[in-house]
Amino acid sequence: MCRKTSKPYRRFIVGLLLGLVMGASSQAASLDLPASSSPTVFRQDPELISAPTTIKTDQTAPPNPLPVETTEQPSDQQQQIFPPDNDRPTEENSRLDQLEHFSSGGSLLGTPLPPLPEPLQQLKQPSDPDSYVVQELVAVTASMDDAKRLAQILASSQARAIRRRKLTALGMVISTFRVSAGQTAPQVRQLIRESYPSLWIDLNHIYRPAAKEDDRTSLYQGVGLNSRPDCGKGLRIGLLDGPIDQNHPALKGQKISQKTVFSRGRKAAKTRHATAIASLLVGNPALAGLGGLVSHATLLNAIVMQQDKQGHSFTSAENLLTGIDWLVSQQVQVINISLGGERNALVEAAIQRVTGIGIGIVAAAGNGGSDAMPSYPAAEEMVIAVTAVDRENRIAPAATKGDYIDLAAPGVDLWVAAENQKSRYMSGTSMAAPLVSAALAQLGGHPEQGKQLFQQARDLGAPGKDPVYGWGLLQFPACEPTAKAKPTSN
Repeated sequence: MCRKTSKPYRRFIVGLLLGLVMGASSQAASLDLPASSSPTVFRQDPELISAPTTIKTDQTAPPNPLPVETTEQPSDQQQQIFPPDNDRPTEENSRLDQLEHFSSGGSLLGTPLPPLPEPLQQLKQPSDPDSYVVQELVAVTASMDDAKRLAQILASSQARAIRRRKLTALGMVISTFRVSAGQTAPQVRQLIRESYPSLWIDLNHIYRPAAKEDDRTSLYQGVGLNSRPDCGKGLRIGLLDGPIDQNHPALKGQKISQKTVFSRGRKAAKTRHATAIASLLVGNPALAGLGGLVSHATLLNAIVMQQDKQGHSFTSAENLLTGIDWLVSQQVQVINISLGGERNALVEAAIQRVTGIGIGIVAAAGNGGSDAMPSYPAAEEMVIAVTAVDRENRIAPAATKGDYIDLAAPGVDLWVAAENQKSRYMSGTSMAAPLVSAALAQLGGHPEQGKQLFQQARDLGAPGKDPVYGWGLLQFPACEPTAKAKPTSN
């Protein structure tokens, strides 16, 4: 649908997505330990890799990678985690079987995972030490048996499994590991990838809200509507954010369901960010100035955002995957992600699976300014990345720019529901993204239907798609009495 990478890489991604929905073959190889009684052993190198991640194109990989000591090298079959092409069912039948199985309440658990894309294999060291949970790694496997075998392998490198859970809707098992003192998570990740390049393992990256705290009526006009719409019947929109204040007058009585997905004992983020987004989506139209664009829709909120000791909001890759899994199980049509961070292999795998079964994902493009690196997951290939403009259609001063930008939407000084049952102005790409999520949901939510939004957008800036406004300003589709059906997969 999107075009955020080179043509060869796009072709690779297309093949990768097809592999995601292939039926599990009886000949699929599992993650086996070497034949000897001793598993692969990893040892620490006294020097840390100092080069930043290869996401930064002006940096190079370190000349001397960490050495790996093993008692026995894994065989080619042990490196392989899904069956060869000639063992797979035909492309069309396999994909339709998977979609039919999932829509009837089945699970993708056990479906083989694809190989790790080469750009992710090459990641060495994160650019910001505050961008991931210290001493933690996260991995996904296709089955619980593979997860247990992986725990045995990582135990030899002094990485202990501390959490493990099935993500049934995504067809994955996620495991979280704690790296022992004296080693770093980036070191251990690199050591493991060198011996098992097909493993989906990464740092437990941190994601933060993409909003800045600064007339709802002008909002509707900004997206091509002359009056408040009466939209959303039958729609189910997913949200990954903090808790929503359902007692706020703009949201009380609206169709909102929430679930906390992070571990007990951790403090949830404040309600400010998620409550503002919820009011943009499903705010009660009877409350002047706070009616949502799809006020009759059902909003499913996976509470992933927590507070650190300083009161700052954040979440992790582990929590994002758990939240996505729950939203998929709730049969949402679109998932809104008004958060941003670094590229993460596991989040990418989850997004590929979600979009592969016809659920659209919309994300805030980020507020890092014109010179900032791309914000993920907005910069992922199949995600619609949304930037923010003001009432005069000028780009928000803090908006991140780049070739991955798809659409612009109002996101400067929007009147939203706030804490303590009050209202306030807020700005940021976080506020712009839900407007596009509502529009995509109104069309049916399928990722391919994003093309219709691109075609109908009002061109801004340079003619055609550009790195500032993408395809241009969102134009909200006409409201329908009920949600449209998703297009049939081919």
